[in-house]
Amino acid sequence: MKDWVLIVVIAMPTISSILSAFIIAYTKKRAENIATKKDIENITDKIENVKFSYSKELEEFKSRIIKKHELEIIITETKVSIYKDLVFLKSLLLKRSNNIGNEIELNDSIFSLIIEISININSNSLLTENIISKSLQLANEQNKIIQYIDGLRISGKEKYSFSFVKIIKIVEELQSEILK
Repeated sequence: MKDWVLIVVIAMPTISSILSAFIIAYTKKRAENIATKKDIENITDKIENVKFSYSKELEEFKSRIIKKHELEIIITETKVSIYKDLVFLKSLLLKRSNNIGNEIELNDSIFSLIIEISININSNSLLTENIISKSLQLANEQNKIIQYIDGLRISGKEKYSFSFVKIIKIVEELQSEILK
């Protein structure tokens, strides 16, 4: 039995050393794993924050693009409507210039349509300054013609003639501006 005790006494420091080395290695590895897990959690949190930030920015960008697109649709629809009115106005002007149709009815239609076109253009802040400027030129030219006609009527003249060349030119310029 003494041999057995002797073996245990001799083997104990070795076993204790091995066990101690194992516990130290295990503890060290466990600590590394915990640190790695924390690092992974930190990295994952950072990635999620970046993803959230980009997602939020993307949604804001999409929202701005959608709003811009909706405005462009409104502008396009407005321009199409005004362009159609300008085409109709030009046809009336050409009829009046070539004495086709009732002079009084054509004049009334022309002047009413010019007013309507001017109101449509000037009430829309989304149109360009050039379009608004041309609209004002159109209204001014109409006012000159109306003043001319009124002056002739006051002086007793029943027959008069005037040229729509300037108005036709402004209408064509407006059409070009709207197509830009």
